[in-house]
Amino acid sequence: MADVTTVLEDAHEAAVQAQSPKLCGLMFEQLAALSIANARKAVELAESALDAHRKNRPDS
Repeated sequence: MADVTTVLEDAHEAAVQAQSPKLCGLMFEQLAALSIANARKAVELAESALDAHRKNRPDS
């Protein structure tokens, strides 16, 4: 799950940067898109980790 945390931190950083009032519209769009892409990647990684966990646990 460390990789999920890293990607979420990247998404957060892009979102924080996108909040700057000094950004032009294009830069905001790029940072917002990067934040969204990283958040989606984090979800994919977390889902993969959960699937792997479920496949590897012994039957209860």
